[in-house]
Amino acid sequence: DGTIVPIPLLIVPETLPNAVFGTPYTRQIQVRGGQSGFVRRWTASGLPTGLSIDPSTGVISGTPTQTAIKVSCLLYTSD
Repeated sequence: DGTIVPIPLLIVPETLPNAVFGTPYTRQIQVRGGQSGFVRRWTASGLPTGLSIDPSTGVISGTPTQTAIKVSCLLYTSD
């Protein structure tokens, strides 16, 4: 009938461990599902100061430079 059914994306892990002020932090973010064969680009907002995400690999890394150690962010990926 020509109906296109989107394949949902699942970002894992769903939660990230806390970061410790002044201690190096590295976590791999992955996606499951979605269409295969597409290059995914990652962005994150709300990461603690000192942490960043690699747009091509989904690795969050760095050394937190603020006292807030809860790693909470919005992650975006696109096919």
